[in-house]
Amino acid sequence: MLGMELLYLLAPETSVPAFVFLNLIPGLGLGLLFASMNLAIQAAATERNVGYAAAIYIFMRSLGQSVGVAVGGVIFQSEFAVELRGYPDLARNATALAQNASGLVQVIKAMPEDAAERTAVVNAYADALKVVWAVMAGLAFVALLLALGTKGLSLNAEMETEQALRERESDQR
Repeated sequence: MLGMELLYLLAPETSVPAFVFLNLIPGLGLGLLFASMNLAIQAAATERNVGYAAAIYIFMRSLGQSVGVAVGGVIFQSEFAVELRGYPDLARNATALAQNASGLVQVIKAMPEDAAERTAVVNAYADALKVVWAVMAGLAFVALLLALGTKGLSLNAEMETEQALRERESDQR
């Protein structure tokens, strides 16, 4: 949650070291979550259903990532169009520019550095991303509240499954 909130501080004038450190915390947090959630789901399942639980978790994580990218893209494009409408020179093309926001990066790179239109588009882009980070921080806060209601489970359990490797009698001697 803290990492998503820190991403809100990113702006077009953010220095490279600040950019790196502002992305470090969410990267560490999300990286830890990806690995630990698989273990937690296996600890919550019965021994016979651990394989199924892991498979369903991976499927749901992939589905959630797809939905998250789609929702984040819709939020970004909608807010980007709103931000562009705030600039009189860009207002009439706001919808068209927002529809291909990822392709717009190449257009921005081709614009002269000191062009007022380039500055306006970059600022609108950054402000639209801030809304995405704010929504993600809000969702992370809801997840934090839900996580407070979970109970602790032990990972020390003997595995009982039909899918395990069996030892040969010659290996046991």
